[in-house]
Amino acid sequence: MKASIFFIFMAILISTAVSEDLLKPGETRTYTAQYTVKDTDICSDIVNNATVNATGPCSSNVSSTATRVVTTSYEADILFDKVSNKSGEEVDAGDIIKYTYYVENTGDVNLTIVSLVDDMITPVQHISGDENQDLLLNPGEVWTYEGFYEVVEDDLCFDIENTAKLKATDLCNRPIERKDSEVVETTCIGRICCQDRTNLERIESGNQKAIGFQNGKAENNVKIVTNQMGGRLKTLNR
Repeated sequence: MKASIFFIFMAILISTAVSEDLLKPGETRTYTAQYTVKDTDICSDIVNNATVNATGPCSSNVSSTATRVVTTSYEADILFDKVSNKSGEEVDAGDIIKYTYYVENTGDVNLTIVSLVDDMITPVQHISGDENQDLLLNPGEVWTYEGFYEVVEDDLCFDIENTAKLKATDLCNRPIERKDSEVVETTCIGRICCQDRTNLERIESGNQKAIGFQNGKAENNVKIVTNQMGGRLKTLNR
């Protein structure tokens, strides 16, 4: 954050050490000063004190002090977006899902201690951003991360949903947290997926299709399912 403050001082007396001219009775002189606001100033109001010193008749010293308070404000905000390269597709065991994470500072102050974790992917790696290498997420700056996940058999019973959490800290040590989830659909070709993640085999006989357990044993709470269309099948409880 860069800003400038102009202070105006109305001086009644001025020291002859500053100017050889005398400040006559009733005369007013105006002075200006400029201060550039630093990042470390924004966490509280800026209090400025100015003192004028002068020498009066008979070498007597006089002084006067004035105080001005400038209120500070800032906006710390962050945009977090997560996408996958398998959006709109169905993945099978062995497929690799690539996730890309975008982090943008949409506020007007630097952010620090940026961390990103995903509940299914370790590690999530930072791949671009921070071109000035100051380790701060500057206003308007975008950092990009990547993570990869390999689909396993146990994933195929449900769509794959994972959540990433982003944390950062503004310069006043106030935390900022965001999260985003991504859903990737899975294929269940040749099997039926039960709530307990048991995979069942599809049995075909002529134009009839039925579902049976892999070990060939029957279960009372599962009906035989027939499907002429060959679509995705799910268990039906009695």
